[in-house]
Amino acid sequence: NVWTLYTVCPPPVVLTRETADLDNDGSLDALKLTFNEAIQDSSVVANDFDVSGVTGEAFSATTNGDTADNTVIYLTFTDGTHHSGVLPTLAYTQDSPTDADVTSLVGGGTLANFSGAATTDGAKPVLLAATASRASGAGFFDAAGESLDLVFSETLSGAPTEANLEAALTFAGGATDSDNLPSTGSGS
Repeated sequence: NVWTLYTVCPPPVVLTRETADLDNDGSLDALKLTFNEAIQDSSVVANDFDVSGVTGEAFSATTNGDTADNTVIYLTFTDGTHHSGVLPTLAYTQDSPTDADVTSLVGGGTLANFSGAATTDGAKPVLLAATASRASGAGFFDAAGESLDLVFSETLSGAPTEANLEAALTFAGGATDSDNLPSTGSGS
């Protein structure tokens, strides 16, 4: 008797889909996909993926310092369509039975079609503009009612604290101590 043994390997599965702003300009330009197993990068066909509302989906094995044939791929697309707070959906459709299709590195299982998959926010808010209103006209905020309006690429979950601002801002003269902002009593 001759027995033929076939190995059935489960297909790769996308575990996470995160938005990315690789050039830190406040607009999404990629999705970071993490799989449950290593993926053959040579099998990724970018036009099999559809990120809602964007065009120009592309793939390169080295995007954002990624290494070949690991569990992470980045799908890049035309920058400037979505601000960093948008959560586009993702669909995957094998467009031809002869495609290499997204294939696992070990075992050769292929990614199943899916649509409308939600993404999570992996892109940080970016400060786009800052406008000062100073009554004294001097380069300092030293009078009541003076303000600094900050415009971010997405809605923030809360106002930055004094500590957040001190950590993120660069102060004139190269000051580096942790008390460059006058205390408002609300931050630490």
